[in-house]
Amino acid sequence: MRPLPEVHSTSTIPELVDQSDQIFQEVAAFIREIPLESLNVSGYPEGWSAAKNVRHVANTMSFLSSYLGAPSWLHKLRGQSKSKMPAIEEVRPTNRPPRYDYGTYNAGKPAPEALREELINKLQRAIEKFKKALQRRTEEEMDQRKGAFGGMNLRLFSEFMLKHTVFHLSVVRARILAARNEKVEVG
Repeated sequence: MRPLPEVHSTSTIPELVDQSDQIFQEVAAFIREIPLESLNVSGYPEGWSAAKNVRHVANTMSFLSSYLGAPSWLHKLRGQSKSKMPAIEEVRPTNRPPRYDYGTYNAGKPAPEALREELINKLQRAIEKFKKALQRRTEEEMDQRKGAFGGMNLRLFSEFMLKHTVFHLSVVRARILAARNEKVEVG
C-alpha cells in the first residue's frame, strides 16, 4: 500500500496551491487502493470507517475553507496572529499520543466500486474550494491574520487543514496494514 504524502511549510500561496494539488493526487490514488471490504466497516475495536474518514476530511476542509475565504474585514476583526509560528512539520494533527494503536479493519461486505469515486469527487470539490479561498487572500493576510482556532496564522491554518486530511487517511492506512499484520506508525 502506497505511503501518504507529508505536508511541508510553504512561504507563498502558489506553493500552498501546488502542495494541495499534489496531496490531492496522492490521496486520491490511495483511496483507490482501499480494499472494498474495508471501505464501509468501522475500525476495530473502535473508530470510523475509511469512507467516514474521507467524508470527515472533505466536510472539514469545505467548512474551514469558508472561513479562509471569508471577507478580509472579518479576518481583521479577529486581529493579528503571533509573529512567530511553528513550522507545520512541528504541529501534531491530533491530540492522540504518538504511536497510538488505531486498531484494524475487519473485512466486511464489499462496498460498491462507485463509492470510491464518489468519495474522491467529494474530496476534490473540497480541495477546489480550499484553493479558491486561498486565492482570495494576500500573502500579508496569510502571515498576519488569525486562523479559525489555535492561534495559528492563516498560512499555518491552511497547512494544518492539509495535514489533518493526510492524518485521517494515515489512520485508515494503519488499520488496513494492521489487518494484513504489517506495522506502520501514524504521524
